Amino acid sequence: MKKYWIIVLTLFALNSCTDDKDFQVVETEVGGVEIIDGNKNLHLAKDTAWYVSDADGHRLCSCDEYKIAAFFNVLRDVQVMGLSNHPQDGAFDSEVILKKPSGGEIKNIRLKAVAGSSQMIGSVDGGKCYIVGVPGLNVNPIVNFSAAVDYWKDLSLLELTPYNISKISVENFADPAQSFFISMVADGFEIRGRSEE
Repeated sequence: MKKYWIIVLTLFALNSCTDDKDFQVVETEVGGVEIIDGNKNLHLAKDTAWYVSDADGHRLCSCDEYKIAAFFNVLRDVQVMGLSNHPQDGAFDSEVILKKPSGGEIKNIRLKAVAGSSQMIGSVDGGKCYIVGVPGLNVNPIVNFSAAVDYWKDLSLLELTPYNISKISVENFADPAQSFFISMVADGFEIRGRSEE
């Protein structure tokens, strides 16, 4: 009889680890996000703040903090409303892959908007499809899963990349001899004194 209960408890524990109704995500557990929308693929990463990166992990731009907050609020508050007859291998609008800071995968969520509704069809880790929504939200939150860089970009910041800069001048008005400039030469930068200008 003891063996039977151990087997039942083990199966119950394994079942609870792979709950296909668990759409909720806690931001503090996430170190990276990949969003796939059709042929678009977007990477979000975090150091001191969230930013958009390319596939190699190079920083492209900072993320709008309000859009990041909305994204994680939806993932925190999403609830299953009922079972959907949408096929598990059917088409979805967005796929969201959430990763640990170490790079391991936490969860893979696929979502599809329900036309004329604030609800979505969702599937976790390829499991069953459910009707999901955020209580109290009267608009469809599918926009929070956009794979467009411009959607996530923090427009309040002026971010300069080395590729957009040809010269930087530093002027010392008290002692002009200490003024210098940095200019782009071939694939790098070179520092020159003001007299070499």
